[in-house]
Amino acid sequence: MRIDIWLTQQFPYSRNFFHRLIDAEIVMVMNAYRPSFVPKKSYTLQPNDQITISTFIRYLDGGILDETPEWDIDIRHESDDYLVIYKPKGVLSHPTSIRNISVPSVV
Repeated sequence: MRIDIWLTQQFPYSRNFFHRLIDAEIVMVMNAYRPSFVPKKSYTLQPNDQITISTFIRYLDGGILDETPEWDIDIRHESDDYLVIYKPKGVLSHPTSIRNISVPSVV
């Protein structure tokens, strides 16, 4: 069975979520034949594989957003339905990945 499919069966998160964790080298596999390694998304699990997911909770509880640089958001208009802000050049609308938190974003 592919590792991404197995992970979605163990946890209530999408394959895309686990693809991002694998790309970020947070998911590791270890077995008797190889020391700890980062699998590909399509890696087929072998008997006795041990899977480790480091800092998993950090990505689930939103705590990673506490590590992003802060900037004051210039709110131009606020209502019950929407918010209008001034987003200066260089500030992303959202992070480019779950690990790229060094650049300020609206999120």
